[in-house]
Order: sequence, then structure tokens, then C-alpha cells
Amino acid sequence: MEHIHPHIETTPLTKDSAFTSIEEIRQRIALMGANDSEFGSLDQIIEKMEKDELAPEEAMTEANLILNGKQDYH
Repeated sequence: MEHIHPHIETTPLTKDSAFTSIEEIRQRIALMGANDSEFGSLDQIIEKMEKDELAPEEAMTEANLILNGKQDYH
């Protein structure tokens, strides 16, 4: 018997919600201390998203990579 998986529509991430999430990531990074390059990198991600050089989903992926790298370092 074949299982049918329904296609689930997901709402695209908006710039506003991505910005809010990236700011939350910034706060989490701030709590870790020694933030030499992370804040600048997050600022660049936001700037690219605002210029439509990065989709909100891509911006979130990059911001999470920075957070994960910071967590791995500590």
C-alpha cells in the first residue's frame, strides 16, 4: 500500500520576522561574550536582506551558522 504525504504549505518568512529572529540571535551571542566579528557579520546579513541580496530564509540560515559556530567555540 502506498503512503501519500500531503504537501504542506509553509508561509514564507518575512523580512520583519527574520530581522526579529536575527536580533534574538544577536542577544544570545552577546551573552556568550568575546564578540569580535559576530555582530559585524550579523549586520552584513541584515544589510544584504534589506537590499534583497539575501532572501529572509537565507539570512536566517547564515545567522544560525554564526550562532552555531559561536556555540561550538564555547
